[in-house]
Amino acid sequence: MTRPVKSIKYGAVEAAIFENQTSKGPMKKVVLSKRYRTAQGEWASTSSLDLNDLPKASLALEKAFEFLLVGNGPDSGEAGGEE
Repeated sequence: MTRPVKSIKYGAVEAAIFENQTSKGPMKKVVLSKRYRTAQGEWASTSSLDLNDLPKASLALEKAFEFLLVGNGPDSGEAGGEE
């Protein structure tokens, strides 16, 4: 699996930005997910969010949007919540 070019996390919610090469040139996409532990103690992810996840998702998506519009160069800042 390819690694994201940028990962923005707030708690268990993550917006991962991937870049794919297409016939029309590079195309970036955002994948929103939430990490959690299963009953067996293993890590898993889901796209289903609880009420308390929504503000974190909103922040992660806003930062992803900013990164895609203006901050996708090598000198882009690592503001709160980003990795």
